[in-house]
Amino acid sequence: MCGLKVIGWDIGGANIKATRIVYTSESKLGCVREIKSLSRYFPMWNKSLSPVKMIREIADQLGDADYFAVVMTAELADRFFSKREGIEYVISLFVDNFPQKKLYFFNHSAELKKAGEITDISKLAAANWAVSAKFLSYFVENFVLFDLGSTTTDLVPVMRRRLALEARTDTERLYMGELIYLGLLRTSLADIVDKIPYRGKFIPVMREYFASTADVHLLTDIISSEEYLIPSADGRPGDKKSARNRIAKLIGSDMDISAAEEIDLAAEYILNRELYLIKENIYQIYSQIDPKFNIPLLLNRGAEKLYPYLNDLKADSKKICKEVPFIKNNILTTSAAAFILADNIISG
Repeated sequence: MCGLKVIGWDIGGANIKATRIVYTSESKLGCVREIKSLSRYFPMWNKSLSPVKMIREIADQLGDADYFAVVMTAELADRFFSKREGIEYVISLFVDNFPQKKLYFFNHSAELKKAGEITDISKLAAANWAVSAKFLSYFVENFVLFDLGSTTTDLVPVMRRRLALEARTDTERLYMGELIYLGLLRTSLADIVDKIPYRGKFIPVMREYFASTADVHLLTDIISSEEYLIPSADGRPGDKKSARNRIAKLIGSDMDISAAEEIDLAAEYILNRELYLIKENIYQIYSQIDPKFNIPLLLNRGAEKLYPYLNDLKADSKKICKEVPFIKNNILTTSAAAFILADNIISG
């Protein structure tokens, strides 16, 4: 299998991501010859846009590959009436447009299925978290994956290299505390708080999409303007001046009326509410598997940004980029998908 080339794909509701890995001979850490990841914003909910062109462009930029490994979360996009319709659509994107590739799809137990051998497509929904956790279990035996993405947060406990909880679907994982619909960039602030402090009072917020977590994280220096990688709520730039104005709109104000320090204080308040929601779920997870907090949190790049603000947690933390150095500047889920498929091929 010298020179084995695999691309892992994550077809999401707002982004299409991919990683190409080239191996020398064996699926081992020292035998990864090349690895490169790409991510492109794509609003899957917009029916006027076709993802085929975007997928082809990413594949061309990454280079040739014989095998594709696909995970998805796009099935919940408003383009589709049902999850089944969404899953069938994503499968057909690859089967119809890449017939020359050897296509595999992951289910929510991180099991690989050939395109023509899928018996229960419902299990393909939202499998990204399971694929990431399985990949990391090659390198770390016990951990709680803390994966903070642009849209959601995953908390995935792994013990003895196996998923520690039985939840698999989005609904089950929401209930068990493993999935939080709260992300680094895209979450509407009106979904986090119902009021904010302003001039000595708490003002109820307007429940409109005026601002997102990207604005709060920019004003609190958790992200930079260069990391503001989504279209803003008002279409204006991802800079602090515009972010303050967006947040001010939550209480019917703007920066002609409010002072910068008043909106900065509001941003700090919203950040603390966000941290509380994440911390609450972390405690829920540890109450099920490890009340003494002996198992470390394993942080992706997004979680690394927030973790310093969760400094009263008892759990130790490890950075994925240090535990698995070869994916340091690459995308976790798509690197995981490519790695696991290659390992299966090489292992026979």
